[in-house]
Formats: sequence, structure tokens, C-alpha cells
Amino acid sequence: MSKKILVVDDDENIVELIRLNLEACGYYVITASDGKEGMEKAAKETPDLIFMDARMPGMDGFAACKNIKNNPGTAEIPVVFLTAATQKEDYENAKRAGCDHFLPKPFDPVELMGLTNSILNKPIKKKKIIIVDDDPNIVELLKLGLENAEKSCMAIIRDFDSRITELYNEEDLERGYILSKDRLGTEQKFPVMTLSIGAVIQDDYTNPVHYGNIVDTATQMKKFAKMNNPGSKSCYAFNKRK
Repeated sequence: MSKKILVVDDDENIVELIRLNLEACGYYVITASDGKEGMEKAAKETPDLIFMDARMPGMDGFAACKNIKNNPGTAEIPVVFLTAATQKEDYENAKRAGCDHFLPKPFDPVELMGLTNSILNKPIKKKKIIIVDDDPNIVELLKLGLENAEKSCMAIIRDFDSRITELYNEEDLERGYILSKDRLGTEQKFPVMTLSIGAVIQDDYTNPVHYGNIVDTATQMKKFAKMNNPGSKSCYAFNKRK
């Protein structure tokens, strides 16, 4: 029998992205659009796993998670919080509510499935990944990335660097930054945007590494790429696993 997963998010696009990828890997998915509905479906359906958005109208994810964890019938269900990496307070609030795991936004399908399989103790195998995007260039780049990581990084950087110049005028590009005010009204220099990619390649899929270790390594490689970035150019760095 398929494992049942509840996805709670008020963003229909996020719900659809998660649903399509989970169903492609054989999971049964039910959805809810706010915390109250999510709490009710958790009690009724008793899913094996819950993905919960942090901030939603009405009852937010924190209150819903706390109710789920306080209910003896649903307390043992793992809850994964979907939250932006910049919203640090969300992590603390989620922990207090009883959250078990985090999936920072934005996330990619590989990260989503790695976390799901890890929690549900499902063997990690090559799976079908569904890419949902209205930009055919992005779709092709992601498809390429699943086949050849280094070529993908180079293609993504080329595409990014060619497009980012369209957002700046010639004067900004020449001096390398724009002048603008921050949220406190203080004028700041904001550099022209570049892209740094940290990647982990694993050749041996018969001995899978925990997704958390891979994410940590990729983060380190991203920092390494930035530190060794000559000037203000986009770049990438790899850590190859055997």
C-alpha cells in the first residue's frame, strides 16, 4: 500500500509541484490550503508524512503543527516545514511547535524526494522527476543537469549572466553596482547580481548518503565558489562523492 502524504500550503503552484513529484514516485498525496484544513485532514486521514507551509492565512503552520503534535492520534506523524531560508524566526517557531524537519524554499525535486525517502525509510533509487516551469530554457537546463552536472552548471551560468544584464542600465553595469535605499532608508551599494553554484556528485548510488550531509556539503562548496570567485563573476564548485 502506498504511503500517504499530506501537503499543506496556500500556494497552489507549490502544492502542485510537490504533488506531481510525490505521485510520480508512487506516493498517495492529499492536500490542504490552510492550517485548519491541514489539521483536520491530519486527524481524519492519519498520513505517514506532512509537508506544512509556515505562513498561511487564517491558521498558520505553527498553530496547526502544535495542534497536530498535541493530538495523541497524530503526534507521531513527521512534520516537514516549508519555509524561506531568510526567515530565521520561522525555524525557532517551528521547533517550538514540534516540527521534525525543514525544507527551505526554494527547493528542487531531487531535494524533496531525498528528504521524503529518508524520512519514510524508502530505498533511494533513480526516480522519475517532473519539472514544472513555463520557461522552456529552465526546463532544458534542469533536464541537462540530471544527466551531466558540470555541463548544467556552465549552461545555467551562461544563461543567468546573459539575462541579468537586462535588469541593469549601462552605467550600473560599468561601475558594478546600483545605488538604492535599504528598508531603513539608508543609501547602499548593491553589486550587480552573480550566481554561485555548489554541487555534489555521487557516483555510487548503491551506498546512498543522507540528504542532510549532501546539503551541508553543497552549501560548503557554494561558499568555496564565492571565496575563490575572481572579481564579480558567476562560478561553480564541485565535491565528487564515490
